[in-house]
Amino acid sequence: MNCSPRMHSHCASGAIEIVNRTAASHLHTASIQLNTKSPLLKEAVKMSKAGGATGSKELETESDADPDSEPEVAPKPKPKKRERRTGRNYLLMIWNCVLCVTFVYTVTMIYRIINEKQPYSMYQSKSEHKGSKPMVKLPSYVKPIHYNVTIKPYLHNGRFDGSVNVSIDVQKTTKDLILHSKNLKIGKVSVFDGNATELNIESIDIDEYKEIMKITMKQGLVTGKYRAVIPFSGSMTTVGTRLTLTKFEHKGKQRLFATTNMGDTGARSIYPCFDQPTMKATFSFKIMKPKPKRFVVVSVMPEEGEPENMEIGDVIKFAKTNKMATCMTGFTISDLDNRQEKLMTPSGPITVRLFGNNIKLVDSFKLSFELLNFYLQYFNVNYTIPKLDILGLPELRLRRSTMHSGFITIKEDDLLIDHANTQSYDVQCATMLIAHELAHNWFGNYVSMKWWNDVWLYEGYVSYIEYKAMDSVKPDWGLMDQFLLESTQPAMYLDAEPNTNILDRKVETTGDLKRIYDPISYLKAAAIYRMLEHAATEPVFQKATTNFLTNNAFGNAGPREFINEVHELAKDDADIKSFMSTWTSQNGIPVLTATRIVGGYRLTQARFLLEPNTRASSVTNPFKYKWTIPITYTTDKSKEPSLVWFNHDDPYIDIYIPDAEWVKFNHHQIGYYRVNYEDIGDWMTLINNIRSLDISDRVNLIDDSFSLADAELISYLIPLELTKTMVDEYDYVPWHVATQHLIKLCQYLDGSNLSGHIKSFLANVINNAYAKFSWTDDSEYKHIDRLARYAVFYMACSIGHTRCLQESLATVNSWIDGEIPLSVELRKLMFHCDLDSAVRERIWAKFVSENGPEIVNLTLYETVIQYFQLLLQFMYSFFQKVGVYEINSSGLNTGFDMIKMPYIDEHLHTQMMDKFLKQFPEIGCQMTGNKETEEMKMKEDEEKNKKKPDPAQIKWLKKHELLIEAFLKDNLF
Repeated sequence: MNCSPRMHSHCASGAIEIVNRTAASHLHTASIQLNTKSPLLKEAVKMSKAGGATGSKELETESDADPDSEPEVAPKPKPKKRERRTGRNYLLMIWNCVLCVTFVYTVTMIYRIINEKQPYSMYQSKSEHKGSKPMVKLPSYVKPIHYNVTIKPYLHNGRFDGSVNVSIDVQKTTKDLILHSKNLKIGKVSVFDGNATELNIESIDIDEYKEIMKITMKQGLVTGKYRAVIPFSGSMTTVGTRLTLTKFEHKGKQRLFATTNMGDTGARSIYPCFDQPTMKATFSFKIMKPKPKRFVVVSVMPEEGEPENMEIGDVIKFAKTNKMATCMTGFTISDLDNRQEKLMTPSGPITVRLFGNNIKLVDSFKLSFELLNFYLQYFNVNYTIPKLDILGLPELRLRRSTMHSGFITIKEDDLLIDHANTQSYDVQCATMLIAHELAHNWFGNYVSMKWWNDVWLYEGYVSYIEYKAMDSVKPDWGLMDQFLLESTQPAMYLDAEPNTNILDRKVETTGDLKRIYDPISYLKAAAIYRMLEHAATEPVFQKATTNFLTNNAFGNAGPREFINEVHELAKDDADIKSFMSTWTSQNGIPVLTATRIVGGYRLTQARFLLEPNTRASSVTNPFKYKWTIPITYTTDKSKEPSLVWFNHDDPYIDIYIPDAEWVKFNHHQIGYYRVNYEDIGDWMTLINNIRSLDISDRVNLIDDSFSLADAELISYLIPLELTKTMVDEYDYVPWHVATQHLIKLCQYLDGSNLSGHIKSFLANVINNAYAKFSWTDDSEYKHIDRLARYAVFYMACSIGHTRCLQESLATVNSWIDGEIPLSVELRKLMFHCDLDSAVRERIWAKFVSENGPEIVNLTLYETVIQYFQLLLQFMYSFFQKVGVYEINSSGLNTGFDMIKMPYIDEHLHTQMMDKFLKQFPEIGCQMTGNKETEEMKMKEDEEKNKKKPDPAQIKWLKKHELLIEAFLKDNLF
């Protein structure tokens, strides 16, 4: 979740000499002015004098970066001959100036990074270490009671300072008070006893590696109440500080905001505190904001009293909070527009405010009210804060949304949605974000984890309950069916690897903390909660949730407490504790094999691994990869699901189902397991009766059959026979899941003699579904229909469906000619289809001539990831149009980085670069020389003439090609 900012400095070879001379001068001046002892900066000065740095070099600004590492230096190229100053040369001079400024800025940032690593002016911190740090648990006998926190952010320079006045309960005699602190300069610390007498401090040690500060007293502190006053200061631009300053442009004016993102252990980087979940206390915040009235401070509680006027700003006081963890505190300072409305609840009114630009576009008031009402009724626990603020911020550094007690920050694009110009799936994702973060007011704030190994309990629960909440608000979206493709199936796919993580794992280092926020803690945990709910029954699960929240109000609880609540309510029907322990203490998923016996089925279980012949980790677990499984099933005689328990220590279980024509195990794929029917006849009976099953059961059969075939547990004939039934399928979730598997199948057959045949077969399968939808008239379709249309059209384009390609091309041309608007839902899909260079040139011409918001969004945002090739041609055309014809590798790399998004990693970046050079060899000629380009073109021609499958594909084809060939010969209808 965390993103590390990176700086890139790229120099075009034509500007090397100017950059070297300028950089040397600036570095020399900077070294004198900064008077730093940094060996890195000195080395940079030395190298710049000796010849300068060329090419590109990334400067990592991670908190554990090595300040003594030396940057690589490319050899100095030969100087070019002096050229006559033409228009092109003037452009290059401008480019050189930009590079010089970038270089100086980079050096300044190096200095700041190095010097921020030793920020303590009064007390010396211990040296830092590389790598993962230990998670230090504070002594349990020293606890905070109440914080008075004053923070003064200075938005003009990115600094902040303030003070913490914290009341402390010492429950055991000690000489040391230990708090968390990170990246903060600490001023003069004072400690007072219960009589307000200042006590003598022996020493203060700040350990930046362990992120703690230790106040050692001259005399021991006996049990009782004390108070510590700690002044501090810091920088909002320091890497690792969770109070960030962001500048953005809106309506031609530069604006800014400051916001916290406490996340897990971020509070310690903003103010010294007892920064772990069990150290809950009450808080009174005072936050300074700039003088202009348009600036508003949002914090946990409503404002209280009149602002304190200061020369540099106004200090806003906020009401005292309930008992809470430091990770749920925070604030935001912005000048965003806002609106408010009141929601009446049984416990009193709640003021809901929305902040952001273009508030008039927001449909989130109604959504927020409906979600709050659902949670209030479902949890049967009051919302304990008299207000809720939802802020749509132009930029969030670490994640798309963040929950603080009393307010939520969400990326502006996710909150301020213009439904008329946003894809349905994007609208759905944005609303799910709000549902997720609102639920954390109860699961995360009202009751908090004991330690970070409880992350899966809270994130998994919220990742499941958000679907129930949104399903109550938007029942026609089919969200409980979508839960399979968004949570259960992705988790099962990941968990089929040999060495995945378990749910209940230790968190002892910062590395452990980062790794625990993974799909296992979110997606698998959510799927396990769903299985638990249906095993214990929905009323029991809901009542257990209420009891868990009520019994641990404003406190801390872990998985054991929640499972105990469910167990106590369901103990007459099931041993919930034993059942859950088999799922939380071992990784992986089971596959059940159903074998026909007289009058029913015998079920056995084994661990499912997607790759046959892979070896799992040798780490043993007490259950030896056996699970206690709540098995559900329906039959043609009864659509009401039955439930039986398969205990982990039983070798098999017999289920008697007389007179049933077919049996479908794992109703709605609620269980976190796969099912294989040993007799192919049982598979074929289900396939022949597929229309008797509802959406979730059809989706389950599709996913199980393809996954079992991938694992070589069944023949591919079964999922292919199931694919034939898609002729009569029109729903979104089945097509989405089938598309994922079928495209993978096409990739395996790509380059073989069957490649065209499988696509012809699939084109016949998809014909009916494709004919149902149109490339225009979005208003005709409901939300779920729009999603279905996208899935069907995506599949059609992927296999080269003739009608799809023709209509997509005609639609793009009609849009270019101004005859129709570009479909919001399908604009990205149009460019997934194969567009020739002439069409791309027409799109570029429209971009240059109109440069309107529709094409800007299309080109620079929505197509930059999936359709990077098109964007690169635009970039190249731009270089040509402005007269820069000589593009070298460094210059092109600079262009790449200018449009590179934060979530494109270096590997993908390199892949896209290579793909671009192959399509535009004339640029490759300017980058690498004619000889290399010719070799590249020859290699490309060879690849076109003879595609070489990779070893895995060759192995797969040897096993399955003949069988699939026989199937296609019989089924090309």
